[in-house]
This record gives sequence, C-alpha cells and structure tokens, in this order.
Amino acid sequence: MIKLYFSSKDALIQTWESKLERLPIDSQLIEAREVNHPFLEYGKDTARGAKEITRYLEELEKFVNGWYECRCDNYPSL
Repeated sequence: MIKLYFSSKDALIQTWESKLERLPIDSQLIEAREVNHPFLEYGKDTARGAKEITRYLEELEKFVNGWYECRCDNYPSL
C-alpha cells in the first residue's frame, strides 16, 4: 500500500490524489499536522518533498501503464 503523509498546507495534494486514483495500487492519504514536508512510503521505497513525490508517482504511473501494453515488439520472431 502506498501511504502519502501530508499537511493541510501542501498545495499538490489534489494532484497526487488524482494520480493515486488512476493506479491499481491501494493507497492511503494521511493528513499529519506534525509533518513539515510531505513524504511517501511504498514498501521499502520512500520519497520526500513535493518534487520527489511527484517524480516517483509519474515513474510509477509509467511503469504500471507499460505493464499492460502489448510487448510483442520486444520479442524477435523465431
């Protein structure tokens, strides 16, 4: 499960929430007043700060979308 900790001051929370909703991965948004900088946890992966979280979610979205594409062109015909 992806856990994203944020404070109510984080301007990008709606953007991150939208990205998480498009992923077929369970996620949880956790508002934590004591958090100075947002951070994301996914298994052993972590991302801290707005830029790193955005980059992580974009890369994860690319990976997930690529997973379901036909990969026939990756295999040479025998």
